[in-house]
Amino acid sequence: MATPLVVTKITVPPQREKRLLRPRLVARLLEGLSQNLTLVSSPAGSGKTTLLCEFAVNCESPVAWFAIDAEDDDVTRFMSYLLACLEPLSSGWGKSLYTAIQSTKPERVETLTALIINEINDHFPPFVLVLDDYHLITSPDIHRVVGYLIEHQPEQMHMIIATRADPPLPLPRMRARGQLVEIREKDLRFTVDETEEFVNQVMGLDLRKDQAAALEQRTEGWAAGLQLAALSLKDQADKVRFLKQFTGSNRYIFDYLGQEVLAQLEPELREFLLLTSILDRLNASLCEAVTLFSDCQEKLENLAARQLFIQAVDEDLTWYRYHRLFKEYLHKTLLVEMPGRDQDLHLRASTWFQQQGLLEEAIDHALAAGSTAQVVQMITAVAFEKLMRSETSSLVRWIEALPEKVVQEHAELCLIHAWTLMLRGGPMEQVEVRLEIIEQATENDRYLGSAAAMRALMASINGQPQESLQYSQQAMKLVPENDLFTRSLIFDNLGMVHLMFGDFEAAIDDFSLAVDLSQKGGNQMITVGGLCNMAGIWMLQGQLKRAWDANLQALELATDNTGRRLPIAAKALLGLGEISREWNDLQGAVAYFEEGLELFQSYGELGSILSYVSLARIHEIQGDYPAAQEVVNLARKLARDFTASQMDDELVESYQVQLWLVMGEKKRAGRWVEEINLKELVNRNPPAGYFDPVWEVRCQTLARFYMSRDDFQAAREIIERVLAAAESAQRMRSVIRYLAVLSVLLYLQEEKEGALETISQALGLAQEEGYVRTFLDEGQPMERLLYTAAELDVHPA
Repeated sequence: MATPLVVTKITVPPQREKRLLRPRLVARLLEGLSQNLTLVSSPAGSGKTTLLCEFAVNCESPVAWFAIDAEDDDVTRFMSYLLACLEPLSSGWGKSLYTAIQSTKPERVETLTALIINEINDHFPPFVLVLDDYHLITSPDIHRVVGYLIEHQPEQMHMIIATRADPPLPLPRMRARGQLVEIREKDLRFTVDETEEFVNQVMGLDLRKDQAAALEQRTEGWAAGLQLAALSLKDQADKVRFLKQFTGSNRYIFDYLGQEVLAQLEPELREFLLLTSILDRLNASLCEAVTLFSDCQEKLENLAARQLFIQAVDEDLTWYRYHRLFKEYLHKTLLVEMPGRDQDLHLRASTWFQQQGLLEEAIDHALAAGSTAQVVQMITAVAFEKLMRSETSSLVRWIEALPEKVVQEHAELCLIHAWTLMLRGGPMEQVEVRLEIIEQATENDRYLGSAAAMRALMASINGQPQESLQYSQQAMKLVPENDLFTRSLIFDNLGMVHLMFGDFEAAIDDFSLAVDLSQKGGNQMITVGGLCNMAGIWMLQGQLKRAWDANLQALELATDNTGRRLPIAAKALLGLGEISREWNDLQGAVAYFEEGLELFQSYGELGSILSYVSLARIHEIQGDYPAAQEVVNLARKLARDFTASQMDDELVESYQVQLWLVMGEKKRAGRWVEEINLKELVNRNPPAGYFDPVWEVRCQTLARFYMSRDDFQAAREIIERVLAAAESAQRMRSVIRYLAVLSVLLYLQEEKEGALETISQALGLAQEEGYVRTFLDEGQPMERLLYTAAELDVHPA
């Protein structure tokens, strides 16, 4: 079940009836709308949110508001809220994009952002996007989303970021280009006149100008400090003495809050504040469950009326939140005055959120309560349902927040953690740790069978099909017949084993069995993955149309009950993108790759790497070599971080070399070829019938390197070897590709008759399935050869 979105987080907070207007700052914000970004950066309590609320009222364009919480430091959650806050600006525009947001894993974030940018460009009126409390974001993925959105934002959009610290965005470059408006701490500091107006007209004090100036000096114009001071000044007989003693240091303000603010409250209200300090957001029902008080709505309204650092976050005044500094102080005081009490409060909050179906907050509070038994129970209750939907990020976060001892004591939790990490692509070292615990701690066939199934997967990833087959057979003996989750994964892995053995028919049979079992068990991940794997084999066999239909079917099945796409949909999108690229639908291919990259964040690293390489190829086709190199750099970093297998490193590095060759950087390519001794690696032929995609990529790379040096004969010898291997295995897509390359080599060697005969064979095989890029990617020599062939009536269509 998808986590519900909190509407009040995407609503401009209501303004207080009594407030200080700051027209000088609002004017700066309005003037800055012609630039790309306005950054409002200053310490906590500086009045950033209040200023932006006033700006929203004065802005003629609509304002999309996103109030960020600490829990939003997750790319899936962040993107969900981002779309939700934008949705009201253009009716119905983003429904298709919601299906793309089921990702949590780092590294691939520009993808969905590009789709959002296109939608905004096509459908939106001029508007302003406000990201409030952006300092709570630490995720590199989210920073890349926001950076990409800023760099490429449509003309009708302006972004405002409010934060306590400068975010890792391209601020220096924007500053140099005149695209950045900045409002800093010094700008937000209250002037003496503003301080006087605030304390007298808003807070109801009667200070002289010199007293207001003293207060401004003591607080350095810090809005929260002014409000704290003004609250206590109301009851001070000797205001001059107080002003002399008051400072703007955070420690003093915290001390002051305890001595002068909380101490003056009614005991019950003070207790209410302390007990609810564990909550990030409050409503009456939640507060009643936590505090056991019966008049919580009245208390919340009382606090709001007295401006005690509480803010309504909806127009109906049902949800509130404390000023964060105030909340932190309250919680610190709670821990000192009521040691151990917070655990019980967190437990009550967890129960309330669980009853409301808000599982993530329920587990978070249970974790804070130290209620490991409850956390384990909730995780195990939902884990396999989440796994079958390929939703793994929250599982990792919850399990890794538990004490290691607790995880080790629960074989089921170790199993869930191992499966989760395995399906995310590692780290395999952690998977190994969990498997050793399972294998040593239990004699339960289900656990041991699952461990064997995972070891089979690990062997497949490492290119060890024989070992994988042995583990798979062991797992089949141990895993119960009714464990459809594990058995479907075993058959899916057996499909990969037979694929490596070059037995495509057996692989298709295994993938079909995996799909059948997974459908019976409601396992969308394997249902979709198995269909995509079959599509992959059909692509190897050259059957692009059949592969296209299978990927489309998989994509339709890869949705949750709200219609949003699950992370596993990324596999289908990658397949559709590859076929679109082959059919020369470059725009469509880019859309598929980018959406898939977003979803791959919570599914698999290897798919992300392949998608990046495919995107780079399109940039290369379009002649945008810097963009191609930028994308390859992302792929290379990801491949280095992905430790599950070496295949991804090989694929990325080989494409990097081929890109260098296209860019004319032959020396760099030559150094790489020598460093890894590529010629020797190519000479190590795989066993007969064995499908080794890495070997084929190495062959292509070395052949391209020889072609760049005009050593056409050496390149031809390599291509003829891989062509023979592809023909013997009936890998017709490879056959067509190598025939195309060979025809160019023959043409360059001035063997016109052989070149025409070879291109005729390639075109004959390719025509039915609509191959295009396989030929066009060979560049000008192929272009000349095709014109010659057409003139001679060789497959002129």
